[in-house]
Amino acid sequence: MFSPGRGWAGSVAGSGLRRARGRGWSLLAMTVGLLGLWAVTLPSSASAETLTVCPSGGVGGKRHCQDRVGHGQCRGRQGRRGHRGCSFSTVGGAVAAASNGDVIRIGAGSYGGALRISKNVTLQGAGQSRTTIRGGAPVVSVAAGAHVRIVDLTVSGGTGDEGGGIENEGQLSLTRTTVSGNAAGADGGGIYNGGTLTLSSSTVSANSAPQGGGGGIENAGTLTLTGSRIAENSTALGEGGGLELLSSGTARLVGSTVTGNSANLDGGGISNLGTLTLTSSTVSGNTAQTGNGGGIANGSGVEHTGGTVLLTASVVSGNDAGGGGGGIENGGSLTLNGTTVSGNSAAGSGGIGNGGTAVINNSLIQDNSAGLGGGGGIKGGPDLSLTSTVVSGNSTTGYGGGLEIQGGPQTTLTQSLVTGNSAAGDGGGIFTSSPVTLDQTPVVANTPDNCVGC
Repeated sequence: MFSPGRGWAGSVAGSGLRRARGRGWSLLAMTVGLLGLWAVTLPSSASAETLTVCPSGGVGGKRHCQDRVGHGQCRGRQGRRGHRGCSFSTVGGAVAAASNGDVIRIGAGSYGGALRISKNVTLQGAGQSRTTIRGGAPVVSVAAGAHVRIVDLTVSGGTGDEGGGIENEGQLSLTRTTVSGNAAGADGGGIYNGGTLTLSSSTVSANSAPQGGGGGIENAGTLTLTGSRIAENSTALGEGGGLELLSSGTARLVGSTVTGNSANLDGGGISNLGTLTLTSSTVSGNTAQTGNGGGIANGSGVEHTGGTVLLTASVVSGNDAGGGGGGIENGGSLTLNGTTVSGNSAAGSGGIGNGGTAVINNSLIQDNSAGLGGGGGIKGGPDLSLTSTVVSGNSTTGYGGGLEIQGGPQTTLTQSLVTGNSAAGDGGGIFTSSPVTLDQTPVVANTPDNCVGC
């Protein structure tokens, strides 16, 4: 159409512009419609938020928070300007309000426990000595399918049935966290793990399982400790003062320490029926009061069979057992590579008691002691082999200061050394009633004699 004052060209241009605008609006409408369709059909991905918790009470009933922005303000949910005070005064309230992926920052102070967590969240404290979650049965429970991180805090004062402090059936990681002063009615005074549990630079200490096993940790799942400590835990009637692994459990300790734990029965430090690996780790000063395996009991006990233990570049020292195996009692499969077993004591088999299969390579068995049960260093059978290993300075009031070998089809020592051991009875170096093969292995300078039965 011709418009006055615009001329033919202006009319055509205007008509084209209107057509272009029409097409533009149509495309825009189609785009909006498609976006709306996508919004309906695709899952939403809400951004993770940070919730903060401060202790309630204080002067004037005000909430206090160590995560301060300034002028008395605490951080609330991220992105909410001018939010005064913390989001919550209880950790439980923050957990209930949290969504998957959220971080719950907990200020210095003591907070109530009994947390039931079925979400993927992080609990971030202000430090192990500053933030404590206390009480509950247990203090923290992680459900199957949940992924939870606990960082920089202490879990204490729990009294759960399985897992006084923590019960985990999901995936849980503890970083710079202490689990201390908890008690379980059954197993796992500090922690019961039926899922996947990772500890980094953390401590499990002074927990107890008076009626069950695993004074520190009871593990039926997958457990990894890196740079962590299991210390001064106890069980009065069960096994595994520090750590008990059930047949379904696997545990890997790297650069970690198991020390000062006690069990009435087997495994003052660790009792294992599953698969246990220690690398650059120390098991020391643990006690099996009436049982076997002051440091480690592997597949031992009347009803126990199996269990696999591998120690590499580790130390087992200063442990004690009322029965056998002051350092290690083995009823399953045991392998030592570059490991020292020293200064342990027991009624019999001061260093290592072997009732299964033991392979010892490039290791040192030194200064262990046994009572009348014999085998100051090692009491062996049915299957024992030593390669490039030194057995020295061990003693017994019975037979076999270095090694007492009985009941085994074959014991082999290859390129090893047995020296400086002593026995009140016969066999200062070796006492054996079973076949022994000594391949390039001197047995020298033992008291009262070097080898009886060789």
